[in-house]
Amino acid sequence: MGESRSAGIQWRRLLAESLAIIFSILLAFSIDAWWDGRQERSRERDLLAGLLADFRNSRSGLEGRLVLARRMAAGTAGFLDLVGAHEGMATLTVPDSLVLAVLGGPTYEPATNTLDAAVASGEIERLTNGELRAELAYWRRTLADTREDELEVRRITDEQLVPVLARSLDLSTYYARLLSWSGGDPDASGRLIAGRASGPATAVARVTVTTELSGLLALRGFYVDFAAADLEDLLASLDRATELIEGQLSP
Repeated sequence: MGESRSAGIQWRRLLAESLAIIFSILLAFSIDAWWDGRQERSRERDLLAGLLADFRNSRSGLEGRLVLARRMAAGTAGFLDLVGAHEGMATLTVPDSLVLAVLGGPTYEPATNTLDAAVASGEIERLTNGELRAELAYWRRTLADTREDELEVRRITDEQLVPVLARSLDLSTYYARLLSWSGGDPDASGRLIAGRASGPATAVARVTVTTELSGLLALRGFYVDFAAADLEDLLASLDRATELIEGQLSP
């Protein structure tokens, strides 16, 4: 009888110890899971904060670049309309503002260090908001499309349109004024370069009217319009992404 009670006590003790060990293991796993989740949320918040800082820093430059794209588009269209209205004439008097509008081909370069690094490293998968991940992917695609159109504007202008205009005009005075006309240094968010002369002002220019000039103005206008539309989409995407990130970071 005594031996039976002793065996029962031993089994209860063994069961209690086993349960204690199991509980300790489960508790350790729970603590590890809680800590890992906490670390994961912390890393996600750090990523969100970096993305938000980049988007906020990029917005003013994007707004300025969009304003400039619209001015270039309007000026290119105005120049083309004048050429079309004077078809058959040997020369055409053009306001110098329209000449400035068809020179140059700036590109928009936002702050993308955080997003680029997150995509390259796979950290982007830490973002738990699927809508935000989709918006960031759309932003990157739209930025690539914008850059492609802007580079095409630059190529058409520098390689084709400028040589044609140079047959009629001394473009050096216009290039001296181009930076000021466009609002400043496109690589520094519109900041004017200190000490940079604006060049002599002129009121009008005499341009030789040719079908080649008309075609190149139309081609430049085609891609300038695309670039302006891309920049509009890019600004809208930036604002949507910023709102989503702010919502994720809010307490």
